[in-house]
Amino acid sequence: EIINRLLVVMSHRATGNFELAKSFFMELVITMVRTAVEVGGSVEELLGANYANIVDLARMSDYEQVAPWLHGMLESLMESIRAHARKTAPVLISSALRYMEEHLGEGIMRDDVAEVCHMSPTHFSRTFRDQVGRTFADVLNRMRVDRAAELLVRTDKELALIALECGFNDQSYFTKVFRKYKGKPPG
Repeated sequence: EIINRLLVVMSHRATGNFELAKSFFMELVITMVRTAVEVGGSVEELLGANYANIVDLARMSDYEQVAPWLHGMLESLMESIRAHARKTAPVLISSALRYMEEHLGEGIMRDDVAEVCHMSPTHFSRTFRDQVGRTFADVLNRMRVDRAAELLVRTDKELALIALECGFNDQSYFTKVFRKYKGKPPG
């Protein structure tokens, strides 16, 4: 049903020009493949299939050929996402956690880590929470507080310097977050 509606909309938008409609479908497929890769689809599978499918589309001469083609494209994209998302999410989140650990003292943000994982910020947040069980901000703050607690015990550095080294630009905010996770102030 959705595919038939899509065909009608694209045909109308192309004002009856089938070649123009095919270009709209190519653009749609490219966007869908990009999205599928972003959420965990296999790059190799999808790009190879994408090329073959665009060649097939270029050879089509009417809308009756496009409907099953588009349906097949959507099915293959969804299958690729299902097959690979389960495998790649833990690996991506593991690399995110490693990156966070290595850059705790910097002003890293969720969007920075999402970019490192080649994910949209929204998808990264959802995947992170699903895999770790906590939000990105919670995990980052906990990592920073744990590092600060370790530095407080092992060094004689001033509190303000430790706060900066652990990614907190404001000592009062650092104290507030530290108290939240450790139950007492850092002093």
